[in-house]
Amino acid sequence: MMTTTEILNEISRLSISQQKKLKKKLLADSESNNSKNHALLQDEFDRLLFSNGFLANFPNELDDEETDFPPVKITGKPISETIIEERR
Repeated sequence: MMTTTEILNEISRLSISQQKKLKKKLLADSESNNSKNHALLQDEFDRLLFSNGFLANFPNELDDEETDFPPVKITGKPISETIIEERR
């Protein structure tokens, strides 16, 4: 197995275009791993909350259909006005 110094020496011997390709690949791999780690961390966090009794069940991702609620029609003055009046 190569040491870090040996790897860096080999990289410095590559052409500039090869170094750029390597950099792109490493960054893409890093971003992919970070997003996987984030999902794993969120799952671990949810399990920890569940085991300590802070969650009754695990949250699910909502489908687009579930987020399309019909608007509720309200008569009278706007709610924002009511809130402002009650704060006075």
